[in-house]
Amino acid sequence: MENIKLEKYQIDFVKIKVTIDNTTIIKMDRLIEHPTLRNQYSINPILGEHVKNFSLYFCNDNCVVIKSSIPYFLYGHNYREITGRQLDKFAKKIKELLGIDVLKGIVKEFEYGGFESIDISSHSYLTSIIGMNDFQLEKSTSFMKMYGKPSKAIHYKVYDAVANAKVKKTFDVAKFPQAAVIKHEIKFLNPKKYFGKEVTFFDLTLDWYPEITIRDSFYDLLPELKSKIVFRRETIYKPIKDDVMHILYATIKNIEQKNDYTLYNEIMDLINNSGLSASQKSKRKKSIALLEDSYNLESKNF
Repeated sequence: MENIKLEKYQIDFVKIKVTIDNTTIIKMDRLIEHPTLRNQYSINPILGEHVKNFSLYFCNDNCVVIKSSIPYFLYGHNYREITGRQLDKFAKKIKELLGIDVLKGIVKEFEYGGFESIDISSHSYLTSIIGMNDFQLEKSTSFMKMYGKPSKAIHYKVYDAVANAKVKKTFDVAKFPQAAVIKHEIKFLNPKKYFGKEVTFFDLTLDWYPEITIRDSFYDLLPELKSKIVFRRETIYKPIKDDVMHILYATIKNIEQKNDYTLYNEIMDLINNSGLSASQKSKRKKSIALLEDSYNLESKNF
């Protein structure tokens, strides 16, 4: 599969925890209590066309937890770029509607993704995926595959953006191109665990800063993780070199194609569980990773 550049990068879903201090006065008259879930509220729909894409939960520690999709909350659909400017617009709108400053809130979860227009059907694209290196398949449906890496507390999801919009009843043919559209998305289940520090909503708004920003980190990460997807191919892998190592690895890649299953993760697990020293494990894993990259480079197209 050709490595096509992604577009319309965006932060989509966010879960933010905001401490409510003495200077914050929440506009409770603009909230509607959930009929069955205690302490959970939504914004009164008369206040905006898309405000239904929002929920607020009151915690016992003088905090509120806000969940929302930035593009859906602002525009009613997610097929568009979301930059720091739109995140700032979201923060200002929440401040205006409810009196809550989300900029100082701690981000507990968030999604970052980009879109890819493809020249084959979304179904063909998704069924051609046989695995993802360093990730385990966690969920698969007719229009989506989701892989996970528990050690990093992240999910990687690839799905048919049009089918997803139709399920959510937000599809508008005028907002999507004629070509099939795939969305690639990282979900950070615990940003602090991944980035090594608390991430504020303000951090996410920074498009540019003299130093490396959080946004720089996941902007580079998305194409890096996308490159780990393993696709089925029509042609047979041949050894890049004539030594035994390459003969065996080409054989492994061909076995993967016949069984729609990637063996890379099992090889890495085997090395991790061996009696080798840490440095020996590192060297062997690096060698396998280089082999995998070399053979995946041979399969840009199927």
